[in-house]
Amino acid sequence: MLFLGNFADFLQDGFHKLNLANTEITQWKSKFDAEVALHHEEVEELRKNMLQKQAEFEEQIEIMLQKISQLEKAKSRLQSEVEVLIVDLEATALSHAILDILICSPTMKLL
Repeated sequence: MLFLGNFADFLQDGFHKLNLANTEITQWKSKFDAEVALHHEEVEELRKNMLQKQAEFEEQIEIMLQKISQLEKAKSRLQSEVEVLIVDLEATALSHAILDILICSPTMKLL
């Protein structure tokens, strides 16, 4: 009988320790689940912030591309104007040279 009593005490102590361990496991699981949820929220917040920044950067890039396009058009227009001015300058220089020849040359007189 003494053996059965000790065995019953041993079993009761074992079940008590098992219940304590299960309670501790449940507490640890709850703690880690809460931490995972907290970090998940942090990760989601960071993801939202990054998506917002990405949208802002894409908008800025679009604005910059529009400005580049405008500048390229202005550059092309100015290059065309410079080419016209060069042609006008060359024509003016040629006219000036002809007038110099006509004015300075004693043999060539205007009729």
